[in-house]
Formats: sequence, C-alpha cells, structure tokens
Amino acid sequence: MEKVKENTTEIHTKENIFYNPHMELCRDISSLCVGAIKDKLRICDGFSATGIRGIRYIKENENVESIALVDANRHALPLMKKNIKYNKVTSKKATAYNADILQHLFGKDYNFIELDPFGSPQSFLRSAIGEFASKSYIKTAYLSVTATDTAVLCGAKRKACIKLYHSFPMNNYLCHEMGLRILLANISYAATEYDFSIEPLFSLSHRHYFKTIIKLERGAEKTAETSRKIGYLEFNPSTLEIQTNELPKNTNKKKTEEKGNENGKADKLENTNKNENWEIAGPLWLGNLHNKNILQNMRELNEKRNYKNKYKLNTLLITLIEETDMPVGFYRTDRLSKILKKESPKLEKLIEKLNKKNKTTKTHFDSMGFKTSINIKEIKKKF
Repeated sequence: MEKVKENTTEIHTKENIFYNPHMELCRDISSLCVGAIKDKLRICDGFSATGIRGIRYIKENENVESIALVDANRHALPLMKKNIKYNKVTSKKATAYNADILQHLFGKDYNFIELDPFGSPQSFLRSAIGEFASKSYIKTAYLSVTATDTAVLCGAKRKACIKLYHSFPMNNYLCHEMGLRILLANISYAATEYDFSIEPLFSLSHRHYFKTIIKLERGAEKTAETSRKIGYLEFNPSTLEIQTNELPKNTNKKKTEEKGNENGKADKLENTNKNENWEIAGPLWLGNLHNKNILQNMRELNEKRNYKNKYKLNTLLITLIEETDMPVGFYRTDRLSKILKKESPKLEKLIEKLNKKNKTTKTHFDSMGFKTSINIKEIKKKF
C-alpha cells in the first residue's frame, strides 16, 4: 500500500484499486468549479475507487455539505473508509458505499452527481438526471461528467459514435471540439427528457478525456431554449470554410424540403456526403462551452490554493475565458500555411493582426489553433 498527496489531501492506494495520477489536473479544475458554485452541495461521487476526488471536494470547498463515495468494487470500500478517516473527515460529512451507482442513486437526496466511469458515461446520464427529476423540490442541480472514450467521440471509431451517441463525429483537426460538443448534445437530450435545461459551467478536452460540469435547471421554457442549441457543423478541408446549422424547427418532411429549396441549407445538409469537399459532424452542442463568471471565480480560488498545477491552471483558465463567447470551430496556422503556400507566422502575431478587425483568441483544443468571428476570406488576407 502506497500514499499519494494532492494539495492537502493524502490517501492510501492499492494495486487492485484504480488511481490515475495523470488525472490530478482534472481533479484540480473540477474542485475549483465545485468551489465556484454558490449553492450548498450534497455530492455523490459515483465511481470513487480510492475516494481521492470526493475527499478533495469536501476538504477544499466550504459549500460542500456532504459527500457519498460510491464504488461497485467491493475491495474499494475498506480503502475509501480508511482514506476518509485518514483525512479526518467526519462520518457525518463523508460516507462510503459498495454499490452499483445506478442502484445506489434511487431515493437519495443529492443535488450534485459525479460520473467518471471507465469509457463512456452515456448509459448513466438518464438515471442521474432522472433522480433529480424525481424530487419536485429540486429546481437546480449539477452533473459532472468525464468521458474517456475519445477514440469514439473523435471519429477514430465512427460507427461506434453513431451507435452510442447517435451523432456523426469528425476525424480531423476539429475532432476534439466536435467530440466534446457531441457529448454535450447527448447530455442535453437526457436532460430535456426530464424537463431540465443545461448550462455548461466549464468544459475541457485534455489528454485522453473530456470533462464538463453542467448546471441543470427545471422548466419548460429554458428547456426549449436548450433544444435550439443543437445542430450540425460543416467543414471544407480544402478551403477551411466552417458553417453551422441549427436543427430544423419544423420537422414536417414536406415543409423542410420546401425550406431547403428556398435557402439551400437543408438540401446542402442532406447532400453533404455527395460533395467530397465537405465533412459534417453532429448533431452536436452549438452553445457556449463555459460560463465566464464561473471561470473568473475559479481563477480567484486558484490563486488562493497551493496546487502543484497552479500556474498551468491559471493559463488554461485564461484561455477558457477568452474562448467562451467565440464561434464553434477554429483554424490552425499550419493548415492555412499549406493552403496558401506561405510561411506560417507566429500564432501570437496573427492573433494580434486579426484582433484589429475583430475578436480573435487562442483555443485550449489545439496549441496551433485560434478562434475568431472573422470569415475565412479575411483571415487569408491577413495571413
């Protein structure tokens, strides 16, 4: 048995109990987001293993009233209990359970559920949101979701994505943003079924995983607004043109065809596969990936905490803040250089030039990428 330390939390680990040291930054930024939420939280960590994430949540954040550490592996239970006691968290505030998360959630009083399974979280979404919905007094709740099946969401396993997420992925340099947006669309579908709208507080693509923490609000009007944020992205790799299309508001086939004949968009969407120059991804989330106020609060909390990743987190949070209100998709300097047959400028210099025309920022999805509201013709001129 070994000990590992993350911030002020020290835990014991065992060979047959999963612990991934590479996910420390994910736990850091998730704990910052938990602390940035103003509500009092009753959290269930559904795949706790050693209990490191849940114990950190309650030790680092005053707004966490209680934490339930849940894991289906019976060998994890004594280790979770040991780590709770070792970190001097009272039994009133932290409880460990050996249970399947889908069975455990029934009848419990949580308003924040953490889903960090091995692979896809898809099969757990409706059960988690359904538990919120079953309690009429819960108007606002939170869902934290991690997906490690990036090969599926990013298009390397296209058929699996279509089967599991009911979306077409995009296997090019845009794949990570499209994969994250496909995940968010599926969370939105699950929430809408229970009359909840979603608002991503922060969303992240890092290493081998996607991470997002979602605010859910009950109400038909906001749910309808959420539904209108689902659509498609079309991308032309030859010209780097990017277009987004919302889902048709009128699902009547005849009227949709008529509308397509009027403006060309519906026809183009249906006929994309006939045009070899265009690729399509979706349905996917077209709304914002982050809440700027939450990210600002996370930055302030990060300054007060002695995280090992403190400076890396600050840089990342600045980038997330800057890209919050930017359009879906981004461009890469090397791709522009190849198409225009010109030497690639430094990214910072290009952003500076483009900012004189309109807002342009770096993106956390790609170190060579930038987001901008300027059209591709103007970008090429400045390039």
